[in-house]
Amino acid sequence: MSGMINRHTKVTGKFTFRNARTPVTKVRPLGEHRQRNPDVEGQRYGQRNALLIALRPLLLCMTLSGTFDHWKIEGGHNSCRPLISKCLKCYRITMLVLFVINFFRYIPTYLEITAFGPDLLTKLMVHLWYLLCILNGYACYKMVEDHGRLTNLLQLINSYQDQFENEEEKKAVYSKVRLITNISMGLGWFFNIGNVVFAGYMLYKSDIFDNFIAPFTNKNSMSSLIKAVYLFIHFLLSCTWIFTCIATMIFSLAIYFLLKRFARRIEKIKTRSTPEVQNILESYRKQHNALCEMIDVADDSFSLYVAFSLTVSMLLALMLLYNICWYESIRSDPGQLISHIFWLMAVLSNLSAVAISTGMINQWAHAPLRTLYNLSLTDVSGDFSLQMNVFLQRLNGAPIGLSAYKLVLMDKHTFIQIGGVLATYFVVLLQFQQ
Repeated sequence: MSGMINRHTKVTGKFTFRNARTPVTKVRPLGEHRQRNPDVEGQRYGQRNALLIALRPLLLCMTLSGTFDHWKIEGGHNSCRPLISKCLKCYRITMLVLFVINFFRYIPTYLEITAFGPDLLTKLMVHLWYLLCILNGYACYKMVEDHGRLTNLLQLINSYQDQFENEEEKKAVYSKVRLITNISMGLGWFFNIGNVVFAGYMLYKSDIFDNFIAPFTNKNSMSSLIKAVYLFIHFLLSCTWIFTCIATMIFSLAIYFLLKRFARRIEKIKTRSTPEVQNILESYRKQHNALCEMIDVADDSFSLYVAFSLTVSMLLALMLLYNICWYESIRSDPGQLISHIFWLMAVLSNLSAVAISTGMINQWAHAPLRTLYNLSLTDVSGDFSLQMNVFLQRLNGAPIGLSAYKLVLMDKHTFIQIGGVLATYFVVLLQFQQ
């Protein structure tokens, strides 16, 4: 995988380009544009933030499931609903405590295991999934409590579009985000409901997962009620697992759309004359710096979740493949086989959504490099050469993109390596089985 990521300091000063034959082009720094009216920016900016409006159905679902606080993010740095925020904070903490209790109450079920087999692996998979939901909930809790990063990201995206894009371009981006949000919500609810339905089937129609309600058993007179309570907890766990993935994916895609539009825009300078290119290059360099600032803030917000998701999802996928390929008892039971295949689809979908959406950011953040290399540098001024050199150093320098807790950069090589590990493991399992 890619190595450690080094952060570049952000250029926030005011730059001008002077040429004897061309007028001065000045670009207001994005930070200055964002801070021009702090009173308005700090209060209810969410009402006019188009990205937040597009994401509102998803964030409300996350809020209702105890994962998020939509109103705190909508209120900006000075939320005007402190009572709601306090209640929702207590709700989120309660959900986290409930998830942790659920994790620990499942530990005694291992005492029933007498040998290595599908029962042990199934328990480990369930326990790993409980752990993943706790880690997702914790990542979202940190995201909301340090909400300045997320609100800053929303403001950066909004300010970038206000400064560098027209209304048509802005509407195109947010219509895509809204469409993807609606589709993702549909798929998310499908996996969520399917996960609960399969868990209910295993609880009521099979004795394989009776330990789901440990320390209680089927012999308890209130076992049906206990199972219903567990299914409600299972539903909340599933919401935390699925909706956090969708939120990370959509924020990543929003940045990807901006990067792709910028790369397409900079490609068009190849058709311009040399004086025109000299006049507008500094503006493009400033736009790229603004996009890099967005990516840094997004990484601060989502890198913890990305690390948790990749690590635990990989383990779950490997164990599910092992159970399906190695044990005849799993393949011969239709209920267990369907549940394993469904879980494997959900885990691989989660893994792919996170890896692909975050990896595309790295690809398009460096996309202008080829265009700049192909520019003609004949009859250019010394100032232009310096600007070009600074731009190329940024594009050729440390990788730009989201990471897994600042350790592993999410790029196409990371995704290929994840796929390679899973494919190799699957082939080895089949060979050993034969």
